[in-house]
Amino acid sequence: METKNTTNLLLIGVLAVLVFSASNIYTFIESTKIEKSKEFKEVKNTKVMINSYSTYPVASGKVLNPSMVDGKNIQYILPNGTKGEIVKWHEKYTTLSSPFARVDMFNESEVKILNGPMKGKVLLINHIYITLMD
Repeated sequence: METKNTTNLLLIGVLAVLVFSASNIYTFIESTKIEKSKEFKEVKNTKVMINSYSTYPVASGKVLNPSMVDGKNIQYILPNGTKGEIVKWHEKYTTLSSPFARVDMFNESEVKILNGPMKGKVLLINHIYITLMD
């Protein structure tokens, strides 16, 4: 009797592992389909507002081909409320990935500035400073 119960428990365990494995395989296949699909199209011309954030009191942006002075990138300071339009999103925002917020907030997207002293320039702006507008 004890051997029969042990065998039944073993069969139930094996069945549970197979079901769990099948579920993981299905999830993997579905995620691969999403990656290959065109579901994540890059959306350009999204209107954004650029503002400082928390302990980063001043928003800034750098030109696409950064100027170097004494080995440092030159950046423009942007006033809070600067409006912009996304020219090109950073790839983290247009593809599936494993986000890590403390690093990803410093990814840069290309933004055309629509007002203020840098109006007309296309700058690389850290995502920590970008807020979507309606």
